[in-house]
Amino acid sequence: MATSSNTKYEWIVILPDEDGALDRRMKVRPDHFNNIQPRVEEGFWLMGGGFLEDVPKEGQPLKLKGSVMLAWAESRDQVMKAIEEDVYFKNDVWDKSKIQIYPFKSAFRKPA
Repeated sequence: MATSSNTKYEWIVILPDEDGALDRRMKVRPDHFNNIQPRVEEGFWLMGGGFLEDVPKEGQPLKLKGSVMLAWAESRDQVMKAIEEDVYFKNDVWDKSKIQIYPFKSAFRKPA
């Protein structure tokens, strides 16, 4: 019988958007932030944000390509479960076929 070690690791999560998902993203964005906040406060999500097609130009909207997040969890399955609960996942913002989840070991981190 397998047992859980209760050892947590950082997981880097890369979530590319579906083509043409910007309108869906913006429509559910407030729900995404509201729903993710409890997981941030409990320490599951350590960092997250959008990755961009290009460096932003002044006065122009961001060209979002997807999301990158950093999780603190025992397993890839726990991370995937949290992703599946997100409104971006449920509303086909993220391209489910391109989700990448990797164990991550930070070599350095500058405190905010």
